[in-house]
Amino acid sequence: MIVNKKIDMPQKRKSGPVIVIWQSPHTNIDIEKEIGKRANASILLCQNDNIKEIVSKYKPDVILFTTRKISKATLDYFEEHNVKFLQRYGLGTEDIDLKYASKLGIIVGDTPHYAPKTVSDHAIAMGLSLLRRIPSLERILTAEKGWNVNLEHLPIDPREATVGIIGLGNIGMHTGKTFQALGSRILALDPYCDKKNFNILKARESSLDYICLKSDLIFLHTPLTEKTLYMFAKEEFKKMKRSASIVNTARGKLINESDLIHALRNKVIYGAGLDVFENENNLQGISKNSPFREQNLNVIVTPHSAWRGIGTLEARIRAAIKGAIRGAYKLTPHTCANPEAFKDRPNFKSWIANGSSHNRAIARESGLYD
Repeated sequence: MIVNKKIDMPQKRKSGPVIVIWQSPHTNIDIEKEIGKRANASILLCQNDNIKEIVSKYKPDVILFTTRKISKATLDYFEEHNVKFLQRYGLGTEDIDLKYASKLGIIVGDTPHYAPKTVSDHAIAMGLSLLRRIPSLERILTAEKGWNVNLEHLPIDPREATVGIIGLGNIGMHTGKTFQALGSRILALDPYCDKKNFNILKARESSLDYICLKSDLIFLHTPLTEKTLYMFAKEEFKKMKRSASIVNTARGKLINESDLIHALRNKVIYGAGLDVFENENNLQGISKNSPFREQNLNVIVTPHSAWRGIGTLEARIRAAIKGAIRGAYKLTPHTCANPEAFKDRPNFKSWIANGSSHNRAIARESGLYD
């Protein structure tokens, strides 16, 4: 059932929980409705931009969303109307004040595990293209400059390359294992991961400065936080080798784009691969005046699509709706961005063990055991 601002009508509250999908980028919600039905949950798609109107009308237990700026005032409204669980399709909750949400007892669930290898594969493809100098070699050929390649455009052999990886979560580990298999030397930075991850990759645990100075190729696989905001800017690019490149498939604001453009124009570094950007509000893509359209830049750009692949969209949908159902039944989520907010919620095993046969049937039918 598709509901929008023009045609949505008040509906009677059913016995089960209500999950509102707020401005989904996909209008077909058959998967969500199928799983919701098994869990005795009503699933509503609301394209209305006014979330307060939606909450007032439908009184949802959970709001499922993709990328939305959610203000403190909106969080206050959710708390006043007993909306205690927000579920995101995918990762990235930097547009929500998580500390304030936790203070209000609002849990923000996320979906981090549906496509780590797919994202890594995309980053690796960009990285290998930059090492092999594909952007500049293609430009030489199509500009009819002949078949000769000067020293500036000679590719770097991955077996002789030093690869820096910032963030050794699932995505970073897959990237690291791939380049380890190719024979690259691995440098890595992640103050929060298990130290065994460095050992698995035979990686040298390194500072940001050291990675900038020594790497031929740098991958960003880290979340956007106050500490990582614009972690690559003018000073970092100046420390990098002139032959080095950087790949970002994580969050756009990890890189100061104006400083990156300056570094590319002035050949401070060789190139960049970007799947994410500082400003992604323009749904038409890169503007006509964007410097990323300049023909002399060694840059590969893609439309925030690293996660996409055969099967990954459905995997993301299934993981997100199952997370929303767990939230609707006041269970501890599999993953969330603010775990301090659910300290009083029962864990899944105790809910199943101590719950009624109705609870067990819901978990079995909707796939919550997965």
